[in-house]
Amino acid sequence: MSALVARLPEGIAETRTAIQAWLRDAEHADRVNARVVDKLVVALPRELDANARRELVRDFCESVTAGRMAYVGAIHDKGEDAENPHAHVMLRDRDLETGKRVLQTTERGSTERLREA
Repeated sequence: MSALVARLPEGIAETRTAIQAWLRDAEHADRVNARVVDKLVVALPRELDANARRELVRDFCESVTAGRMAYVGAIHDKGEDAENPHAHVMLRDRDLETGKRVLQTTERGSTERLREA
């Protein structure tokens, strides 16, 4: 991973350890059979520099989540990934303030809605 972009609940640091702990806590807080996050892999243009890619991933995540959900985007664009820049994005389908579902990612048509976005 060469860069990380995230919107996390207040008090959660943008470090791997803190994010993993937060996800573990979220998993325990939800129902036993609930999906905690949805994961996407997003291709990024090679023509963009590292800063532009970071902004693109941030803008995409902010748009999809309407600024209401937590997300983490890990950008891979160095070394072996230099010719295939991409981002692994995790979306937590819970409103940061209310805890209610936002995207309805387990509902019919959610994949098509995300692809369109």
